[in-house]
Order: sequence, then structure tokens, then C-alpha cells
Amino acid sequence: MSSLMAIGIRAYPAEGTGRGFIRGENRTFSLNVRNQSVTLTDKSSTFDPANVLVQNDDIYVESKLLADWLLVDFEINLNSLSVKLKPRERLPLQDRLAREAKIAGLAAAPKPVELNYPLKDNPYKLVDVPFVDQTLSFGGQRGNGNKSNSASYTTYIRGDLAGLQASVFSSGSNQDTQQNRFTVGRSDPQGELLGPLKARSFALGNVSVPGVSNISLSSAVGNGFSVSNMPLDRPTRFDSHTLQGDLPPGWDVELNLNNVLLAYQQSRGDGKYAFNDLNLVYGPNEFRLVFHGPQGQLRVERKSFLLDESLNVPGSFYYNLASNRDAVGLQRTAAVAEWGLSKFVTGTLGAMNLDAPDGKRTNYTSMGLHGFAANAVFVGNLTRQSTGGSLYEFSARSRFAGVAVGWNHLQLRDFTSALFPVSADPVRSRDRLRFDGLLLSKSLGDFPFTLELQHDRLQSGVKVLDARALLSTSVALATLSNSLHLSSSEGARAVDGTFQISGNVGMFRLGGQVNYLLRPEAKLSALALLADRSLGPGYLLNVGATYTVQDSVLRLTTSLTKSLGSYAVALTAGYSSRREFNIGVQVFTGIARDPRRSRWIFDAVPMAESGAVSARVFIDSNGNGIMDPGEQPVKNVGFLVNSSNYSVRTDDAGIAYVGHLLSNRNSDIAINPATIEDPQLVPLLKGMRVIPRPGNVTQIDFALVQTGEIDGTVYLVNSGRKRGVGNVLVELVDKTGKVVAETRSGSDGFFVVVEVLPGEYSLRVGEEQLKELKLRYSGSRKVTMSPKGTFVNGQDFSLEPLY
Repeated sequence: MSSLMAIGIRAYPAEGTGRGFIRGENRTFSLNVRNQSVTLTDKSSTFDPANVLVQNDDIYVESKLLADWLLVDFEINLNSLSVKLKPRERLPLQDRLAREAKIAGLAAAPKPVELNYPLKDNPYKLVDVPFVDQTLSFGGQRGNGNKSNSASYTTYIRGDLAGLQASVFSSGSNQDTQQNRFTVGRSDPQGELLGPLKARSFALGNVSVPGVSNISLSSAVGNGFSVSNMPLDRPTRFDSHTLQGDLPPGWDVELNLNNVLLAYQQSRGDGKYAFNDLNLVYGPNEFRLVFHGPQGQLRVERKSFLLDESLNVPGSFYYNLASNRDAVGLQRTAAVAEWGLSKFVTGTLGAMNLDAPDGKRTNYTSMGLHGFAANAVFVGNLTRQSTGGSLYEFSARSRFAGVAVGWNHLQLRDFTSALFPVSADPVRSRDRLRFDGLLLSKSLGDFPFTLELQHDRLQSGVKVLDARALLSTSVALATLSNSLHLSSSEGARAVDGTFQISGNVGMFRLGGQVNYLLRPEAKLSALALLADRSLGPGYLLNVGATYTVQDSVLRLTTSLTKSLGSYAVALTAGYSSRREFNIGVQVFTGIARDPRRSRWIFDAVPMAESGAVSARVFIDSNGNGIMDPGEQPVKNVGFLVNSSNYSVRTDDAGIAYVGHLLSNRNSDIAINPATIEDPQLVPLLKGMRVIPRPGNVTQIDFALVQTGEIDGTVYLVNSGRKRGVGNVLVELVDKTGKVVAETRSGSDGFFVVVEVLPGEYSLRVGEEQLKELKLRYSGSRKVTMSPKGTFVNGQDFSLEPLY
């Protein structure tokens, strides 16, 4: 944060200190987390250690405390994930922006550099040492005359196997409860998998079958397979999306869509989370998953879809085929194909078969069109089942005055499915109307809302009304949402609701939800609430409460977690209203191996879902980019990951392990030039792009080469007089004719080209500028820069008028 505001403070997480100055060098700043002290100029004070958190990459300070230190107030909007700064005194950043605005007429302010690093090839291996997340739990239970002891484990394993990406989950206990999952597969955004199938992804083992509109929702995982050439960044269905993944013990996850808090889940026995078949609205659909760990970890994943841009390119063909068998042996298979018929129309075909609990299998086929016209998306589908039933669907989505509107109509004839089960009085038609928008209030803030109305007509003529309303907002540092559900049929009404909260309240981070009934009687139906607070570096206190009306039991839990760097230990305790209590201990560690150093790495933060890079830095004496015998490693060099500072430094062997990289996403890795002690040493490559795989370490070499400087003076010769001339463009061109560097002469004509890599070059004056000013010169100059780095002086140019 200090760097963003151009405040000269630098954090040293490894030492637990921070040093620098605030508004000027006479106003010094010094922070010592271990001593719980901070010094501002000549005034020292102490602080609550719970308000300061030291992580590998930085030192994080509670916003109110940071505001007092930096004299800047923060307004945090969790809905938009934005921070508004209100300086109590003028910031260096404001001074810099003012300077840039002042000289905007003379020279444009520099634009952010868009990274375009080469992609590092990282082929799959036949077998590799995987990443492992291991949790061990031991406990005892007492109550109502019963005593028992428990021991359990949970293991996640990710890595390469047989040229594929393998995933293993296993959990078990001494109480004969065990779950196992095994999956292998691959993903390729370019669509070059499985030969002629041109697949972008495939998997064998435990897989999920995507839901099919009006037939079934997305399934839980089961033994089977999936193969698809659908783009990896598109939703699972045209009008809905499913989010599923692993959730380690002690973690929880909250789901937000377009800044609305939709749902909250805690870790469960199968080690998964699932938010299935989430409806998409016309326009942007910004999904945000926020994961919270037992040691205070925070991870955010985002997915963004534009429904009005999800039609296929004309002539394109996409398919998705998946099948699995669940734990009780029921088979489920779904196949979908899409053709881009034109720029505005996509055709679809689908087939699905489902095993019912009674053993009967039903087959379904569907065909339809998706289209875009007049700023709206239209969908028409016909679905038939093998027993003779049919379903017709027509829907439209658009946006009016900033509100997304969706309408859907279904017409059923003897149609049954998992979503329309067999009934004595089946549904014959259904109409649904949905509104998504934002209520604005200058005094109260923003209120994202959803309103959905559904009207069913049954075979008997009975009408059933179903209405849902959701309203969300942010209060201080917490996000709140409340949804109400009304169901009405033949005068009978039922009303229930769900209240959810996530964020910081006082000194605690809260997360949870409350389910309640309003009609026919008002009562609490379920409660799940967690609160945690940091008690100092590495310590986290967690308290929780759960209640369900089915068993009318209130359960209270608490835990104290201590992160010891390479592993974490949690002491747990619980009590229920049935006078049952338990105590336990849980140990967690993440395990990986750096293949370059053959060194095992242990961490209290999960690693199995992430990738890593083993980076080596050396002085490349011959400029070939390869570390040859005799070339020296460089220690204490830091790195930038996606332009952000990463805390690790190279060791005496010039090697650094850069871990916890988000998997299957582009990561741009570069040397932090500020950490290179010799200013004449520069990276041969500006950086490297990698796509980390879960459980995989990518090895990258960064070669540093000695650079030199070229200087000279540009003169203007006119009427026998010779004087230095400024603002002349001087270009350095390599042997291929590419301009590799450029500079402009100063007011006295002097110029210097810095950080010139070894090689042969031509130094010239910009040709376009010569033409514009109607000048000529004697021509370019040949320059050779040696591998040792030299200073080439006296490369002067004399310019003369053409006339």
C-alpha cells in the first residue's frame, strides 16, 4: 500500500521490520513487529500485535492503525473490492500526478508496460514427485455416559503421472469411515489433446456430469470420464455455470456474483465445495470465490462471463461428453454439441440418460437455437424423453435502464425428469421472470438486488406462485445479504429466508448464515456462524456455532491455531446442548520437493492445489543463456510475480523457490531489478511466462549479463557554426534491424544509451525526425559491445540542413 501511494517505506517480512520515511526524509518511519513498537520521526509507541500480520510477501496492518501511521484514511468497499484514500496531508503520489499533468503538453505520461514474456515450455512427466497436503486429527468425546476416542486423516495429492495431471483425495478414521477419489486428465487451452478429437480437457476417474437444462442439475463426482473441446474460460452451460473444487479441512468459501453475497460453505467430509447451476444474467457475470483458511489465509478466485458474448463463432463446433456412476451404482451420461450457424445464431443438440433409484433408465434428446438480436439473447429448445413426454422452452434476456431482465416459458406434456419428478398433479406450464440490478443511495450506499417470480400451472388447473427476493449491501468492512422465499398455492403460503454475513466486524472476521421460517410459524431453522481473530504472529482464535431444527441441537466449537512455518497445530474443543463435549488436536503440513536442489519443502499453507517455480540466477559470461561450467550464481536476488514483489531471495547457489502460484493461469515471473547489486548487470530476458500446474515445479534459469553504455553528442552545423542540439532521437539497432533502445539528446546535445547488451549494433539518428526537420547527417555508426561490458564514448553526430 505504501508503494502505491509513493510513500518511501519498505517492508522486510523476514525480519518483521519496516523502514523509510513518510512525507519527506526528515519524517522517518521504523516498525518492529517483534518488539511491538513503531517510531514516527522521534516519537515511539506500541501497538496491539493482533493488528499486524507478517506474511511471506509483506507486512499487513489493520486499516485504522495504518491510517494513523501514514496519515491517510481508508474507505473500503467490499462489494467492488476497491479502496478510496483520503489523505490528511498531501501524498507524494498526488505531487507526482500533478507534475505529470503539468508536463502533459510537453510529453505524454508513461503508460503501463504490457507484459509479453515468452511462454516457458513445461512438458508433462511420466512420473514426478507430487505435492501433498496432509492433515492428522486426534480427539476424545465424552457425554451421556459414553466415551470414545478418534483418529482421522485427510490427504490431498497432486502431480504428474503417465504424462497426465493426477489428483488423489483420501480420508479415513478409526470409526470405519473412508472416502477416496482418484482422477487423471489434462487441460490445454489450445485444443490439441486426443488427436482428431481436438479436446481442450479430458478426465478419467472421479468426475462430475454437467447439468442439462430442465433435465438435471450438475452431479456430484462419481467414477467415469469426461471429454470436451469447449473453451476453458466459458460457462459450463450457455445460461448457467457450476463452480466445484477442493476445500481442505478447516477452510470455508463464500460465493459472490456481481457483488452480491450468494452462498457460504464450510469444509465437509468429501473435501469438496460445490455451487451448482448458477443462473447467468444478461451482461457481465462476475463470480468471486473467497477462501478463508484455518491460519488466517485468504485466497480469491475470479471468473467472468458475458452472456451476450457467449455465442459461437460461425462455423465452429464444440462438444462435451461426460458419464459417471454414483456411490449407489446409478449411471448418468450427458452429451452436448454446439454449432456456430452464423454470427448471431448457435444451434445445439443434446442427449442424456439417467438411472432412476428404482433401476429404470430414461433417455432424453434435445435440440435448440441460441440467438442474439436487438440487444437481447433468445433461446428456444425442444426436449423429448423416451417415454413419449416433451418439453418446449423459450426464453429471452436483456437489460433495460441498468437492470438485467430475464423471462423464461416452459410448456410440458407428460414430461418427467430429475427437475420435474413424477407427481399426481404434474406441472403443465411454467413462467419465470427475473430482475437483477443495483439500488443506489447517496446516504446508505449501494444495494445489489435480485427479484425472481415463478408461476406454475398444474394439470388440475391449480396455480402455484413462487417468489424470491435477495438484497445485499456492505456495512463498514462486512458484506450482508438477505433472501426471502415465498411459496403460495390454493391459499396456503409459506415464507422462509436466509441471512448471510461475511467480513470484519470489530476485531473479528465473521462468516456464516442463518436460515429462518416466517410462515406458517416464525422460527429459526438452521444456523452456521464462524468468527476468528488473530492473536499475534502465527496465532488464530476461531469460535463457531451450528444449529439445525431437525435434531434441535446447538453445537459450539472453538480452536486455537498456531502456524510454525513448516506446519500448523490446532487445539480444538466443542460442546453440544446434549451435554456432549470433545477436545482434540489437529496437525497440518503441505509437502513439496524442489527438484533442482532435491530438497523437501514443508509449509503450514496448503500447496497441493498450487504450482511453483524453481528459479536460478547466474552471470552469463558468454551470453548464451545457459549456465555453463565456471559461470557464477548470484545470491540475494528477488522476483516479481505478475508485477508484484515476491518475498523470496536466491541463496548462495543462486536458487529461489517461488511457491503458491495459482494453477492453470498465466504467471509472469521476472527478476526484481532493484535487488541486483551491480547496476551493470541486467537480465538477458525481461521475464518468463509460465502456466503453473498443481503439484508441479517449473524450472527457469535467469541469465544476467554485463551491459555497457554508449554516449556521444549531437551537433547542429549551420553557416560554419557548430553547437549541441537537444531533443534529437538516437536509436540503437541490432543486426536484425530491430530498434532495441532509444534515447534523446539533452539541451547541450549529449546523449547516453544505458544497459546495452553484448553484441554488434548500429547507432543512428531517427530517420523520421530528420525528414521532418529537413536535416541530413553522415550516417549510422557501428558499435560493438563486449561481453564484459564497456563504456563506448564519443559517438558524435553532426546534423546539417538539406539546403
